[in-house]
Amino acid sequence: MSNDEAEQIIGLHGTLPRLVVFDLDYTLWPFYCDLFHEDHAPDPYPHALGILHALKARGIDMAIASRSRTPEIARLFLEKLGVRSMFVAEVRRYSPVSHTKLSISRKSIRKLGYHLSQCSSLMMI
Repeated sequence: MSNDEAEQIIGLHGTLPRLVVFDLDYTLWPFYCDLFHEDHAPDPYPHALGILHALKARGIDMAIASRSRTPEIARLFLEKLGVRSMFVAEVRRYSPVSHTKLSISRKSIRKLGYHLSQCSSLMMI
């Protein structure tokens, strides 16, 4: 999906969130980054970059909430894709027992000063 196509789709919605919180694995790219080495060239979902650029163009803040066991690889993949600077916050914590993606997202939303009603989360659960 191109930036223009994503922009058109986003434009169809009257009320947009102030913040969109993304997971990474199986949301921006179709794999677990934990399984790859830092020299891997990440291949995102075809629509992912267009959506990120369209949200940024609309002035919508974006954040990451990920439970990746290899946050350094995730950050590097975001750098390689040229999108890391688009995110206002990165919350990464791995503890499969005590933290869920939803609780991490809520925590990051509150820390950024947003109300949950102003936000949207895009993640694989």
